[in-house]
Parts: sequence; C-alpha cells; structure tokens
Amino acid sequence: MKKHILIVEDESEIASALAVRLNSEGFAVSVADNGLDGLDLALSEDYELAILDIMLPGLSGIEVARKLRAQKDTAILMLSARDDENDIVEGLNIGADDYVTKPFSAREVVARVNALIRRKSLEPTNTLRGISSFGELTIDSMSHSVSIHSKYIHTTPTEFKLLSVLCSEPGTVFTREELVETLSYDSDEVDSSDLVSHTNLRTVDSHVRSLRKKIGPQFIRTVHAVGYSFESNDEKVQVSA
Repeated sequence: MKKHILIVEDESEIASALAVRLNSEGFAVSVADNGLDGLDLALSEDYELAILDIMLPGLSGIEVARKLRAQKDTAILMLSARDDENDIVEGLNIGADDYVTKPFSAREVVARVNALIRRKSLEPTNTLRGISSFGELTIDSMSHSVSIHSKYIHTTPTEFKLLSVLCSEPGTVFTREELVETLSYDSDEVDSSDLVSHTNLRTVDSHVRSLRKKIGPQFIRTVHAVGYSFESNDEKVQVSA
C-alpha cells in the first residue's frame, strides 16, 4: 500500500513540483494551499508524513503542526522561506521532526521524507529496552518517553534518538558529523558527500537547542567546533532492562 503524504504549501509551483516528485517515488499525495484546509485534511485522514510551510494563509504552519501533534503522531517536515532560527526552533519545540529551508531541491525533500519515514518505522526496534535515570531526568526506552521529576516531557522521535545517543555514553563528545550519521539524515537518494552538509549540521544544532529548552541546558554540553556531550552530576541508574 502506498504511503500517504500531505503537502500544505500556498506556492503552487512548489507544491506541484513536490507532489510530482513524491508521486514518482511511489507516494500517494494530497495537497492543501492554506493552513485551515491543511489541518482539516491532516486530522481527517491518516498520513505517514505532513510537509508544512511555515508561512501559510489562514493558519500558520506552526499552528497546524501544534494542533496536529496534539492529536496524532504523524511525522512533520517544516518548510521555511527564511533561514530564521526562531521559526525553526519553535517548529521543533512543538513537535516537528525536521525542517528544510527554501530554496531547496525536490530531491532533498524526498530524501528527508524517506529518512523520516524510515526512522519512524524503525524507531521502536532500534532502541535498547530499559529505563535509565540521571538524577531528575528519566529516559524510558520502552515507551520512548522522557520525564523530569516524574513530569512527562514531549520529545519528537528525532529528539528522543538524539538524547538516547548522547546519554548512552555520558561525558563522551559526539561530533556533529557523527550525530548526523547516527540520526540517519542520509538516505539512498543522498550522496555520501551530502551527509555533512551545512543544512544537516544545522539541523543537529536546532534539535539540541530544542532539547535544552525541554529538559534544561545542564544536560547537554557544547564542545566548541567539535560537537556535544551528555553531562550529569548523577551516576546513571539502570532501573530495568
């Protein structure tokens, strides 16, 4: 059965080009040209992934993503006409899984779509089972949940995987390039030379910023010009395995 993709984009040329490319890749595609219609479609049908432009008439892509994430676990890819960190971080904070800034190639978007769908399908079987506690921070790999002082913290699948990778070896510095590869931003459609592209590296940075806002800045340390490491003054406690 074809995987169903929703495109919410008010620029008809962009929407048409993406729809044609995704159709040629074997996806079923629905298109809306405004936020209100896009949200109605997103909530009325089951989609593998929604591609949302941030700047939409009627209802912004940020609001569509917020309302969609409150009711469904559809993967969300944001499109931004501006290389604006505030827009990007806000989108990630409310549950978007990835973003692409305009101008972009349809090939790049298809690669991101494939990577997100593959990551979503593999996530439940790729994570080690068990509950790990770092002081007030608890990471439950069975339910893919994060909590602080027993209060649930929403994380996207990408954020959860990033946090799981970092906390798997506390104190170890992971380079941004290693994190790009670990998070599977690459795909069969992307040349290996594109793995460490500026866009991919900035995506890692954006996810780290989003995680820090959610769990606090004390857990993830930036190592200038290298990457990130997970830091905790409390020894890791394996609650179950």
